[in-house]
This record gives sequence, C-alpha cells and structure tokens, in this order.
Amino acid sequence: MRSTLYTPDLWTLLEITNPSGERHFRVLASWYGGYLGSDSWRMSSGITKIELAEGEYRIHNESGSVYSCRSGAEGMSGFASSVLRRYQDDVAALGVTIRQLEKIESGPLPIHTALMKQLGDFVEVVQVASSERLPPDEEDSRGLRL
Repeated sequence: MRSTLYTPDLWTLLEITNPSGERHFRVLASWYGGYLGSDSWRMSSGITKIELAEGEYRIHNESGSVYSCRSGAEGMSGFASSVLRRYQDDVAALGVTIRQLEKIESGPLPIHTALMKQLGDFVEVVQVASSERLPPDEEDSRGLRL
C-alpha cells in the first residue's frame, strides 16, 4: 500500500469519543486557498503512530496516509473551526463527542506529556533522525502539495 503524504498549513488533533466511552484520535488538517482558490480541509482516518522529527510531527493513520505537521502550525483557520463545530453539532445527538486536544508543545519532551497521556496506548511514539525524514513534497496537477 502506497501512503499519501499531506502537509497542511494548519492542523490540530481531535479526540472522538463514542457513547460507550471508546476514544480514537484524528488529525484535522487545513490548507489556505490563496487569492484565487478556496480553503480546504481533511480529517484523517485515525492516528496509529506519531513520529517526531526536527520541526515536524509525522502522524501516521489507519488508511496508511501520513500527515507531515509542522511544529508551530498547530491550530485552525476560521474555516476549519466552522467545519469542526458542524461535526460536533451533527454527532451530539448520537452521544458522540469531538474535542480539540491541547496543542503539542516544544520543550524537553517533543510531545506534551498530558497529550501523550490522553492518547494512551493508541499511539506509538518514535524519535526520527533528520536523515530519515520524508522526501520533499510532491505536487499534483493542480499544484497542491501531496
């Protein structure tokens, strides 16, 4: 299976809890559209592993996709915030909650310890040397980074 690489302009981690209390975690990623384009967003399939590298987090997902998320780019645009609010409203009647997790902070540990506690056994964390980084982004026919 070939994995797809996404490099969002902004990103945040979400915790999704079903009515029986089972949790899973996803990335909500967004891109600015620029002058002639429109903003876009994507929600990942479910986090399986976070790799830490210089200045970025490589977040692997159930589908095989990888989100290369720059440290310091945590957050949401107004557009992504409205998407999240719509999802939260839509699933509330089903007893499902979606909440944005605290930001991943830099410091002695590359991932905030409270976040790692929240992620628990769902995520394997691996330190990645700069020599093992992903290849440069590719562009699709529309000039979007893959």
